[in-house]
Amino acid sequence: MSLISVVIPAYKRSHVIEKALRSVLEQTYQDFEIIVVDDGSKDDTESVVASLSKEEPRIRYLCHDTNRGAQAARNTGAKAAQGEWIAFLDSDDYFTPNSLEIRFSVARKEKVKVVHSECKVLRKGKSITAYEIPALHGSVYRELLTDSGPILFSGLLIAKEAIEKVGYLDEQIISYQDWDTAIRLAKYYPFGFVPESTFVYDCRGDDTISQNMVREAEGYSQVFNKHFWEIVKQLGPRIVACHYRNIANRYQSAGNQNYARLYQILSFLWWPLRLKTICRQLFYTTVGEQMSMVTNCVTQHTRQELLDIWRHCLTEDRFIDPHEGIFDELGKYFGLSSEKVRWICENSVDITNEEWRKTGQSTPDEIYRFYQAQTYWIFGTLRRNADQAKQNLEHPAIAIALALEHLSTGHHLDFGCGAGTASLFFNALGWQTSLTDVSETAMNFVRWRFEQRGLQSAFHNFETDQLPPNTYDLITAFDVMVCVQDIPTVLHRLHQSLKPGGYLIFNIVPRNLSEPTTTQWLLYDAHYPIIRHVRQTGFRRLPNIISYYCYQKIDRSALNASAVGSVDHMIHNRFETGVRKYVRNHVRKLLLPYKEESNKIRTWLSR
Repeated sequence: MSLISVVIPAYKRSHVIEKALRSVLEQTYQDFEIIVVDDGSKDDTESVVASLSKEEPRIRYLCHDTNRGAQAARNTGAKAAQGEWIAFLDSDDYFTPNSLEIRFSVARKEKVKVVHSECKVLRKGKSITAYEIPALHGSVYRELLTDSGPILFSGLLIAKEAIEKVGYLDEQIISYQDWDTAIRLAKYYPFGFVPESTFVYDCRGDDTISQNMVREAEGYSQVFNKHFWEIVKQLGPRIVACHYRNIANRYQSAGNQNYARLYQILSFLWWPLRLKTICRQLFYTTVGEQMSMVTNCVTQHTRQELLDIWRHCLTEDRFIDPHEGIFDELGKYFGLSSEKVRWICENSVDITNEEWRKTGQSTPDEIYRFYQAQTYWIFGTLRRNADQAKQNLEHPAIAIALALEHLSTGHHLDFGCGAGTASLFFNALGWQTSLTDVSETAMNFVRWRFEQRGLQSAFHNFETDQLPPNTYDLITAFDVMVCVQDIPTVLHRLHQSLKPGGYLIFNIVPRNLSEPTTTQWLLYDAHYPIIRHVRQTGFRRLPNIISYYCYQKIDRSALNASAVGSVDHMIHNRFETGVRKYVRNHVRKLLLPYKEESNKIRTWLSR
C-alpha cells in the first residue's frame, strides 16, 4: 500500500475540525497520515487537534505564526508530507468513508497522477444534494482553460511528484485557487475522475469565499490573467471574451458597476460578433439566464418540489385540499365558521369595492386609512393562493426561487406581506425572513400564522418603523407597488435597507381602465409612474422574472443618477405607454400566422 498524506488547512475552525478529522480516521483505506496546518488561529483549534492526536499518532499538527492564507497552509502541509500521494481536505468539509480508497483505486487503475471526484454539497436551509461536478478525465487542459470548473480541493488526490513538478500552489491567488491548481496540473498530467461523491462540501459558513463576490471577481481575474496567453494560444479570442464577460458578471453581482463596464468593454473588443448571444438576449428575458453566468451552482429544487413546499405552506400537511387549510386558518383567527369564511373568500373583491365607495379618497390620509383597515384582502389573497396550489399552478414566488437558486440563502424582506404565504415559502427554503406592511391588520394576521407554526421573524410597520440599513439580500413586493403613494421615498428606503448587490423584485398590476370597478382602489393605471424612478434611486435593471421587474442595488454618482432619471422620465410616460401597447398588439396580430416558426427560432436560440 502507498502512504497518502491528508493535508487539512485550518483557521479558526475549532468548532468543525473534529468532524473533518474523524472522517479521515474512519476511512476504509487506512495507510495515511494527517497533517493539520493551523494558519495562525487564536481559537481552540490546537487543543482539539491535540486531544485527538493523543489517541491517533498519525495526526501531525503544524502551525503558522501569522495568518498567511489557505494556499500557504496547503503548501506547508504538502512540503511536510511523507506520503507518495496528497489529498487535501478543507477543515469544514468531510470525507465519505471510502473516499481515499476509491480515488486511489482509480489512480492505480488508470495510471494517472491526478484524480478528482464528485461531491455532495450542503447549503444553509437546504437538504444535501449532489454538486454535479463535470466529469473531466484524460487530457483536460483545454477544458480547464475554457471554464472555471468546478474542481474542488477536497476532491483532489495528487501524486506528490506532480505537486513538486508544478512548484506547489500559488499563494498569491485569493480565490479560484483550485481552478488555478487544476490548470497547472493539467498542463503536464492527465486526470482521472470518480463519479461517486467522495466528500461533503459544506458551504453554510458565513466566512466562505463564495460569500464575497468582490473577492471572487478579483480571484477569477487573477487566474485568468495568469493564464491569459495560454488561453489566447490554445482557444482564441472568443474564449478570452467569454472570460472577460464572466468577470464583468461577477463585478455586477458585487455591485461594482465601474469594473463591470470595463470588463464588458474588453469582452466586446475581443469578440464583437456575438450574434447568437445578442439574439438570445432579445428573445429571452428571464433573470435566471443572466444570473446563471455568475456561478455554476446547480438548481437545488425542481419546480415540483417548490410547488409541494408552497402547498405545505397553505396546508401544513394537515389537509389534502389547500382550500380547507386556508379556511381553517382564517376561521380560527377571525372566529368565523367555515361557511362564512368561504363566502368572504369568494366575494372579497365585491366587499372591498363596497368599502372603497364608503371611504373618502381625496387625501393620502384617507387612502392610507382604507389600506390600514382592510381585512378582506387577506381572504381574497389566500383563496388565490389555494386556487394556484390546487391546480398545480406556479405562484410568482416559485418562479423567483427558481431564478435565484444560484444565491446562497440570506435575509429576505417581504414588502407588502399581505397574507404572508410568500414569507412562509421563503422561510421554508432557508431564508431569514422579515416582513413589512402599512396594514397593521395584515401584519397581526401574518404574525399569528408564524407563531402557529413556531417560526421566528421580524415584523416592521412600514409607516412607523425604520428598516435596518444594508441588511437584506432580497426584497420582494407582490402586488403592492400600485398601492404606494410616494414612490421615490419608498424606493429610497428599500434601497437603503438592501445590501450592496441585493435584489429588488416586484410586479405592477395597474388599475384596469376598461373595468374600473374591480380595481378602483389601485393608485396607478400604468407602469411608468413607478418604473421611471427606480434606476435613479440606485438600481440597475435585470431581465424580468416572468412579469416581475428585477433590479439590483448598485452605487450611482449624483451625476449618473440625474442622467439616468432624465432618460427614464423621457422614455417612460403616458405617450410611450400608449404607443408601445398599440405596436405590441399589432405586431402580435401580424406574427400570429408565424407562431410555429417563431417557436422553432426560440428553440434554436436556447441551445
